[in-house]
Amino acid sequence: MNVIFLSGLVALVLAVPVLVHHYLERLPFAPYCPVCHALTSPASVRLVPARLIPALTHTVVRYCTSCGWRGRMRWRWAPGPARGSH
Repeated sequence: MNVIFLSGLVALVLAVPVLVHHYLERLPFAPYCPVCHALTSPASVRLVPARLIPALTHTVVRYCTSCGWRGRMRWRWAPGPARGSH
C-alpha cells in the first residue's frame, strides 16, 4: 500500500509542472479582452497563488469594462526593440 501511495505522489509531483505550463500557455495575451477585443484594465487582487507558484508572476489579472470578462492574462514578448529606443 505504501508503494502505491508513494508512486501516486511521485506521479503527482511530476505532473504539476506540466499542468501549470499547459495552463500558462493557454492564457490569452494581454491587454485585449479575448471576448470583445476591448482594452482591459488591471484588476486589484491579492496574488497569493503567485507566491506559491512563481510562474504565475509572469501573468496579470485584468478585467474588461465593456463585457465584464475577468481573468488572468500573459504578456506577449516583443519581437524586437521599439522604434526610437536607441
